[in-house]
Amino acid sequence: MRVVAEWQQEVITAFRARDWAALGYERWESYLDGEFGSHRVQLPRGQRQRIVEAMAEAGMSTRAIGAAVGAHHSTIERDVHMSGGGNAPRAITGIDGKPYEAYGGKPEFGSPVSDEQLKAEALAMLMPPGTERSETDTVGAEFGIEVRLADIPGVPEPKPHPPRRRPLPDEIEEAVREELRVAQRKDRIAGDKRLATHCAAVHHQLPELLAGLGSSTKFLAAADLPHADTPPESRRWWAETLRALAEDLGQVADAIDKELDQ
Repeated sequence: MRVVAEWQQEVITAFRARDWAALGYERWESYLDGEFGSHRVQLPRGQRQRIVEAMAEAGMSTRAIGAAVGAHHSTIERDVHMSGGGNAPRAITGIDGKPYEAYGGKPEFGSPVSDEQLKAEALAMLMPPGTERSETDTVGAEFGIEVRLADIPGVPEPKPHPPRRRPLPDEIEEAVREELRVAQRKDRIAGDKRLATHCAAVHHQLPELLAGLGSSTKFLAAADLPHADTPPESRRWWAETLRALAEDLGQVADAIDKELDQ
């Protein structure tokens, strides 16, 4: 159940930080659909009540919790009441981001849940979300039973769950910071007098160094530098710096050729 616990904490953190607005989603529900897909709807009732209790204690409103776990807000109110948190007033944050004070009261109990529905919810948890299912798929063999999914009423069909991706500007910033740290280390090594007696260590690592150099060249070529939204003076300096680097590398290559031709 560690995956469910991690999902629960991620939902609470996202709601508190209003991540959906930062990622360009107009609504909390749209954020949940886009980032978690079907992972938020396949919870047996007992496990759902524990998650609802934790989210309520974190200050989430019943509507926000209901959207996260795929249940009506009246069901969430009932879960909160049954957990013992429905009698005293509590501070909550609504989907609009504003603070409110919720008071407990007599829950609105809906129609009773049938045994078949509970079994369907429990058995649905045995299949990892996002896996392919067919009418011949079975579950429960490890518990001494074998049930065809096609024979279970109410088992939800999985929805594709695309992997979460970090915003590309964050990836670029982190990659450049890492490359700068490596460049500073290489500058220190290049200025170390001991390098003259340890050049062989560089020679052994040259394929990796050239691969890194090629990666940086490819990275810059893909960044469309000629059309950057910067002053012409900046782009002119870029061009001069790149030419100087190319000239320095050319001199190294010429020195290798000269030595080989002797």
